Amino acid sequence: MRTFFTSNFGSLSFCFWLIYLSICIVLCGCWLWIGKDFLALSVGLLGISSAFFVGKGRVIGLYFALIYDVLSSVLIVNMDYRLWGDVGLNIFYALNALYGILKWRNQEGFYPRFLSPQARLGVVGVWILGGVGAYMLLHWLGSNYVFAESLISIGCLLAFCLQVRKYVEAYILYTLCNLASVGIWLSIFSTTPQSIVQLLSSIVFLGIGIYYAREWMRKSMHSHL
Repeated sequence: MRTFFTSNFGSLSFCFWLIYLSICIVLCGCWLWIGKDFLALSVGLLGISSAFFVGKGRVIGLYFALIYDVLSSVLIVNMDYRLWGDVGLNIFYALNALYGILKWRNQEGFYPRFLSPQARLGVVGVWILGGVGAYMLLHWLGSNYVFAESLISIGCLLAFCLQVRKYVEAYILYTLCNLASVGIWLSIFSTTPQSIVQLLSSIVFLGIGIYYAREWMRKSMHSHL
């Protein structure tokens, strides 16, 4: 148990803890001010924790992600947001998080890598074709924000697959999807102020995605020197 905590929470910089804890405090403050929904707060904190620790290659982030996926789906259903693409993604994320936990926990070191040019083209092709299929399905289900959700659903699905396999391109996809997600939650917040935690979380995810895209690129290029 001691080794688990040391390997997951040790050797992290003061700056990491300062930013991570500051964001958590801000989310809690916003929750006290306008949210008052403990489930929404829990989802927000778990999502932030997952993004921070997975970005650092710590397996604890995947445990956070697994719990986040389950509670996020419950929240969407309870609040009747009708974001069925997100619910489907969360189910897939939970399964992929389990795969990542099994794969990461016995690995030594953290070495992200780039996809080959051919694989990148394949990812783009799957995103486009998958997005068309997701659009048709979500439209049939009566989901809100069908176009944006279809792109986010398939893009995040691909990104998570790449992330647990430690490919840098995962964070490029996440950044594009997070931009669309911020737009969705801004629209929801305009009519449902209780969603402030989800709006702020989506903005934080965007910033985290950009930051870790740079960090994973740097680590990957450094490992090839």
